[in-house]
Formats: sequence, structure tokens, C-alpha cells
Amino acid sequence: MSHSDWLSNVFKPSELRKAARGIAKQIKFDRANGIHINAIAVTGLSGLTFGTVLSYMTGLRLIALRKTDYSHSSYTIEYDDYRIGYAYCIVDDLIASGDTMNRIIRNMTGENDAFHCEKIYLYHPSSSSDVFIDDTGNKIPVYPYPG
Repeated sequence: MSHSDWLSNVFKPSELRKAARGIAKQIKFDRANGIHINAIAVTGLSGLTFGTVLSYMTGLRLIALRKTDYSHSSYTIEYDDYRIGYAYCIVDDLIASGDTMNRIIRNMTGENDAFHCEKIYLYHPSSSSDVFIDDTGNKIPVYPYPG
């Protein structure tokens, strides 16, 4: 499978629209049902693509995490207001080893202890997990690909 096949739901407008609509609908449903989310955290090219679309569709703030090295061990965090805390969701393609999710959560908490991950939304068809347990033992609900 080529990289472009893997990211077909980013490169094909119809696939991007379908996945983004499904995730945006779920985010709105979750917020209406008591899950407090006020920002979307993303990393990487495909995450930024989805995050930008979802931020527009939901009206939520966008937090972009940029790699500062090739090991993905640390990120530069870009967001618009350093004075407030965020109950954020992570939008990513899938959870394999869990390392990326843990790094995002660690970097966000290290940036501001008022940051808290409420939920993870996945946009790749191979995603199937319904809960992620971070490396501190917190259970974070996962919404799998809506396709």
C-alpha cells in the first residue's frame, strides 16, 4: 500500500468530506451530551488537513502540534490563546502502538496543566479501538472511523 493509498481519505475530496462530516457530527453530538470539548488537537500533514476542516465545521479552536525532531518525541504546540485551558479532543488517523497519542497528551499537559484530553476521533478505516488508556492510566474514549 502506497502512502497516497493510506491517506486516500485526505487526498480525495469525497472521502475527506465523508469522514469529516461523520466526525463533526459525532463531536457536535458529544458536546450536546455533556462531553466538554473546546479544541481539536492534531499532528502531521493529514491531521492538520482534517483538523482545519473540523475546526471550520464545528467552530472549535485548533491546536497544531509540530514535530521538533525526527523521533516524534517532542512537539511545538501552536494555539491562539495561552491564557485559557482546553478540554481538547485528538483527531488522528489511527492508534497503532499508542506512542503518538501518549506523546500528544504528555506534550499538551507539559505545556499547560489545564489541558485535558476528553476524546479521540479517528479517521482511517482500519481503526477499531473504543478506548485508549494513556501511560498514566487515564481511559480516553475513542470514536472510530465513521465510514
